[in-house]
Amino acid sequence: MIFTLPIRKSSLWTLKCIGILLFVLIVSRVDSSALLSHLRQTNVPILLASFPFLILMYIWKTARWHTLVKTLGIHPTFIESWQIYNIGTFLGTITPAKVGEVGRAVYLRRAGLSGPRSLGAVILDRSADIIIIGLLAIGALGLLFGDQWIAIGMIAILFTLVIARRFLPRVQFFSCTLLLSLFLWTALSWITYFVWAMLVARSIGIYTSFPILIAVFTLTGIVAILPVAPSGLGTRDAALITLLTPYNVGTEQAVALSFLMFISIVASSSIGGYYYLRR
Repeated sequence: MIFTLPIRKSSLWTLKCIGILLFVLIVSRVDSSALLSHLRQTNVPILLASFPFLILMYIWKTARWHTLVKTLGIHPTFIESWQIYNIGTFLGTITPAKVGEVGRAVYLRRAGLSGPRSLGAVILDRSADIIIIGLLAIGALGLLFGDQWIAIGMIAILFTLVIARRFLPRVQFFSCTLLLSLFLWTALSWITYFVWAMLVARSIGIYTSFPILIAVFTLTGIVAILPVAPSGLGTRDAALITLLTPYNVGTEQAVALSFLMFISIVASSSIGGYYYLRR
């Protein structure tokens, strides 16, 4: 074993069960016939049109990982970076608390990097997503709940950055140029994510305005990151129900949207599953 994580496997599976139980609870309380009706009425062409944007999002994230790895002195081809990133995404989907994403650090260790630098690269890669969505969340809170929540969001961001300082200083290889590049690829990936999510919403008949949907998907994305469910199962449902109800979106329709998003994410992660089995 290249490195170990100081977390008990049983505890991780307990966390993952929380989201599954939450999903079962939500589904048990909705009108199943109404839910099935929404799913049957899905505009399949629009749903299929959304899928390439999900793949494009993975391409932007692969470009971010590829740039980061090259900074470390490792020079894989873009196809190799694509395979490694998708393997990490697949393992993050099937493992509790998404610890499988740390598998990318294993690749760096095998390429000759030290454990701290390998793990630091993965942390920095994930931190790019967290920082961007955290900044977007400040505006989303203000739009959905009022200006007073902007201040609360800023305090939460500052608190998160203070905590993150315990980890990021260990990463000694980043520069302003690298950070700018990571910001660019991360921004592109989130823009693509919002296009994908809005197309899925349109396919299920949700015509809420774009600004509101972007705010909703921003906060939902944060909730889905929590390590209590596989691919946001259960937590995404609860967030969408809570955030979309004030905009005349029924519970069954919100659950149908969450289900389609979940299925799309799982289907896209199967690309990494194919590469994982090959390796």
